[in-house]
Amino acid sequence: MKKKFRLFYSTTSNLIFAKKISKILIKNKKAICVNLISDVQSFYTEDGKIKNTKETILIIKTACLKMEIENFLSSVHNYEIPIILEIKNFPPNKKYLDWFVDNSK
Repeated sequence: MKKKFRLFYSTTSNLIFAKKISKILIKNKKAICVNLISDVQSFYTEDGKIKNTKETILIIKTACLKMEIENFLSSVHNYEIPIILEIKNFPPNKKYLDWFVDNSK
């Protein structure tokens, strides 16, 4: 069965948690790679107030289905209600896809 390359987006409160979550995802073979983008300014509404906080973005590269990533990420995430969004994409370049398939066995 051919593995499908999937991307997921999530955020967490800081780089320390992002690194921890990334290592758990990779160690448990739920991700082949996780990119982290730190010090992102997030603005949101909560309890009728506009709030602002720094977060770290996780871009998760995996062959797992959305439900599997949602269940696993929810169990290890430090947020009570994390965002877990699948990014619809086309396959990456062939050499990267070959590397991805070889390393996700």
